[in-house]
Amino acid sequence: MRLSGPEKLALADALKDVSFPTYLFGSRCDDGRRGGDVDVLILGRNLTDAQRLDLELKVAARFQSVCDEKIDVVVLDLSRLTPAEQAFLSVIGDRRFPLAA
Repeated sequence: MRLSGPEKLALADALKDVSFPTYLFGSRCDDGRRGGDVDVLILGRNLTDAQRLDLELKVAARFQSVCDEKIDVVVLDLSRLTPAEQAFLSVIGDRRFPLAA
């Protein structure tokens, strides 16, 4: 996992109220790469589209209020995955690093 100390602290703060499993995915999971934004995946259940969007925005805003780094937050509802979301999870597979919950 390729996160600096301040990025780890900012991410912990951003995710402190999230009760769903969260993961780091993408280039930051590869210690051999450089750069890249912070990609966070949150796997929820029984969320409305509005709740998903609210969670994405809240986590991103909290992170960026502490750390000046680009972050992408993806919230998926495991109880109603679209075919595209299922494909996304299949592609990233186990190339994700657990963060919380």
